Amino acid sequence: MLAHPEAVKELRVSIPGKTIWDMIVAGEAIISDGGEVATRKLGHIATILMTLLFVIRASTLGGMFSEEDIWMDDQGHLCMIIRFIKCWVTGQQKSTGKKLPIRRVGRDSIPPGENEQHPRSRAFAIIMEAKKRGSICWLPGTYEERPYRAAQAMSEMMENYGWNLVTSGRKASSHSGRKTGVSVLDALTEGRSRPQIMEWMLVTDVILVGRYCERDYSVTPFVAKMFDWMTLPK
Repeated sequence: MLAHPEAVKELRVSIPGKTIWDMIVAGEAIISDGGEVATRKLGHIATILMTLLFVIRASTLGGMFSEEDIWMDDQGHLCMIIRFIKCWVTGQQKSTGKKLPIRRVGRDSIPPGENEQHPRSRAFAIIMEAKKRGSICWLPGTYEERPYRAAQAMSEMMENYGWNLVTSGRKASSHSGRKTGVSVLDALTEGRSRPQIMEWMLVTDVILVGRYCERDYSVTPFVAKMFDWMTLPK
C-alpha cells in the first residue's frame, strides 16, 4: 500500500548553483539600502554563505557569541571562531581530543578571490556588510538555546524566501549549506581529497564525507570558484 502523498518525507538536498547565484545578487542589490528589511535580509544571506564556505551546521552559527566571531584578517582572509559543534559532548571531539573553540585562522582561514568580482570575494563583501550592521546573529533565543533552535529557524527563513525550492520532493534546508560545500569539493577533486574535506568538516571518518556528498550535484562555474582555494594546485 502506497503512503499518502502528504506523508512522504521530502528529501533534503544541496542548494542549487542558481539559487546561490540568486542569493549573492540579491545581497549585492541591497547593500546600499540601509533599511531594516534590507539589513535583516543581508544577515540571512550571510549566514547561509557561512554554512556553505565553512561547511558548518546551523547549530554552529547558533553558538556564536557575537558578530566578533567572524572577521577578515589583514590579508583579507575570512576567519571564524567555532564555539559549538553538534555531538561534541563537553565541547570536545572524543576520538581526537580537539576542543572548542576552534579558530579558523591562518592556514585554516578562507582566502579571498583573485579580485573583487570573484564569487568568494563577493560572498565576503556580503558577510562583512552584514557584520557591520549587526545582522549576522539573528537566530532566536538565548546563547544556550540558539544552537538547538537554529536549524528550524534557518529552514523557515529559507522557505520564506523560496530558497528551499529544488524539485518536487527535494528541498534545501538549514543543513544544505554544509551538504553543498562537501558535494562541490568532492566533485571538483573527483573524490581524491576526502581526507582534506574530512578535516574541513571537523569529522573523523572519510565515510561521513561520502554520506554528505550528493554525487549528482551539478557544480556551476560560479560555485566552483567559491571553493577554488581548496582545489587549485598549491
